[in-house]
Parts: sequence; C-alpha cells; structure tokens
Amino acid sequence: MTGRRLVAVVAVLTLGACDSGSGPPPPQASQLRLASFAAAAPAVDARHMQPDSAGLLVSAAPLNFRAVTRYFDGAPGTWSVVISDARTTDTLLATGALMLGDGQAQTLVVLDSTPGGVTWRLLRDRD
Repeated sequence: MTGRRLVAVVAVLTLGACDSGSGPPPPQASQLRLASFAAAAPAVDARHMQPDSAGLLVSAAPLNFRAVTRYFDGAPGTWSVVISDARTTDTLLATGALMLGDGQAQTLVVLDSTPGGVTWRLLRDRD
C-alpha cells in the first residue's frame, strides 16, 4: 500500500469512528442544586422533579440556612422545586416550570420573603 492510500484509509477509519451515523449526539445532563439563604424561614424540606423522574425526589430534608445541596443530574427540560415545612408536605413554595437546557447547571436559591415565608431566585452557573 502506498503512503497516500494508507493516509486515506486512516482518515476514513478515523471519521467513521467519530460518527456512527445514528443521529445527533445524546444530550448532556442538566444540573440543579439548591441553596438556602432564608435566615428567618422556618425549618424546610426541599423536593425537586426533573424530566426523567416519575415524581418528586427529596433534595434536602431539612434544607437548613446556608446549606447547599450537591448538583442533581437529570435530562434537559422542565424541572420544578417544592419547598415545604420540615417533615410535612404542606407547600410553602412551588416554583412551577424551570427550563434547564442541555448541559446547563443552575442553582435555585431560597430566600426570606414575608415572615415565615420564602421566595426564590434561579442563578445560572454554567451554560
């Protein structure tokens, strides 16, 4: 085999190894973590739902003041977070739909609101 043919064969094999022809690459996991900076809030538990879960998952029980959870990995799409009084399912806060894109990492920060209440802000950590 000549030098040119060998280079052509290697190039074709390399390209073939990179693309299986089965479509676009799989999506990268989205990541969400929770942080509490609600000093005046009562003790709370946090749960989240992600696109590839069947229901609410426990994020932190309890989610104490100045606590930061690990990142939860999941499929890109619609996530949500529910904050409740500790050891109950009484909802203090429900975020509604949070859109996390392919490979994004975000932090949902729980903050003080009215006395005994909480609010939240979503911070983008990485695109």
